[in-house]
Parts: sequence; structure tokens; C-alpha cells
Amino acid sequence: MKIANAHSFLVALLMLLSGCSSIAPGSDPIVVNAQRSMSASFDLVDAFLRWEHANRHAVARDVTDAADVIRVKFPPAFEATKSVLAAYRSNKTPESKADLMTWLATLRELEAQARVYYAPRKP
Repeated sequence: MKIANAHSFLVALLMLLSGCSSIAPGSDPIVVNAQRSMSASFDLVDAFLRWEHANRHAVARDVTDAADVIRVKFPPAFEATKSVLAAYRSNKTPESKADLMTWLATLRELEAQARVYYAPRKP
């Protein structure tokens, strides 16, 4: 595993393992935190892509290049993550968990690429 992939995997794993105290009793923390991570990645990437599109005329070429790559890679990665999450829900094996962690790390890596150029404003 490359160092960047290992880092992304660890970030995703830490996100999944953090916040377990706020999970409803009886809920699977892996599923709940995977859903949270997917939602956060989607929201940030979506905001970045909307911002870049609205400002394409004014942003640097590397911002547009990054956005174009993310536009191609994120949708299939998100769909794959949804699929492996469904697989994990129906068959909670170490292999299905590893697949889920791998795809979550992929989403987080794409989110990190968006964060290089986009930092949402906090109210």
C-alpha cells in the first residue's frame, strides 16, 4: 500500500472509530460512521465542484484541472462505496469490512484533493 493510501486508510478508519458514543444503541458503528463519512465527502466535493464551476473563469488552471479529475473519479467511487456498504451490511465479514474501508479511503482522498483548493467558510 502506498504511503498516501495508507494515510487515507488511517484517516477513514479513525473517522469510523471516532464518535461511537453518539451512535444509537443497537446500531453498527461501522455502518453509521461510514454513512457519515460518505455524506461529509459528498458535501465537500459537491461544494467544491459547484464553487469551481461558478468561478471557472477566475480560478487558476490547476484548480480547474483538479475539479475535472474529481468530476470523473468521485461519482463512480461514491457508487462503489454505496455498493460495498450494502455488501457489508448483508455480510459482515473481514473482507467486506476491508473493501468498505478501502472505498471510504478513496472518497476521503478525493475530498482531500478538493480541500487543497476549497475551504468552506464557517458561519
